[in-house]
Amino acid sequence: MASRDLFGTFGQAFLAVMVVITCLTTTVGLIVSVGEFFEETFPRFSYKVYATVFTFIGFGVATLGLQTIIAFSLPVLMILYPITVVIAFFVLVNKKVAFSKSGMQLTVALTTIISTVSSLASALKSEGLVKALEILPLQSLSLGWMGPALIGILIALILPDKIKGEAFDFEAFQTK
Repeated sequence: MASRDLFGTFGQAFLAVMVVITCLTTTVGLIVSVGEFFEETFPRFSYKVYATVFTFIGFGVATLGLQTIIAFSLPVLMILYPITVVIAFFVLVNKKVAFSKSGMQLTVALTTIISTVSSLASALKSEGLVKALEILPLQSLSLGWMGPALIGILIALILPDKIKGEAFDFEAFQTK
């Protein structure tokens, strides 16, 4: 509706075409990369077989409908996103600031536990777990994992077994 209100019928059609093209290129890229990965990892079958199988799996999942896909993927994403944010933080900041290895592991573990329990509490509609998680700051915004993650980061700064990550060398991947 917003695209039609802002840009008219042409804008709405243009946006629809762009979404279709974007989804198609993403799907093709995923099928190609997964097919190549499986061919290298499990060479028993050819790339064509894997690409065909994953194409049909994609069709099967697509027939479930957007609401079903979102309902299934949301709890998984609510577990994975906080873990990904914490790991990305350590990867980026650890190039400049030394953190304790065990402290980083503790931070990821705390984040994993809190995000998993939070996701399960929502998915299972467990009032007891929801109430228990309400003591965490920012839990009302689904960010209850941030408090334990910040505590873990502080512990990683204090513990003695500090390591510093290496800066990524982009030049090593440039073609000459």
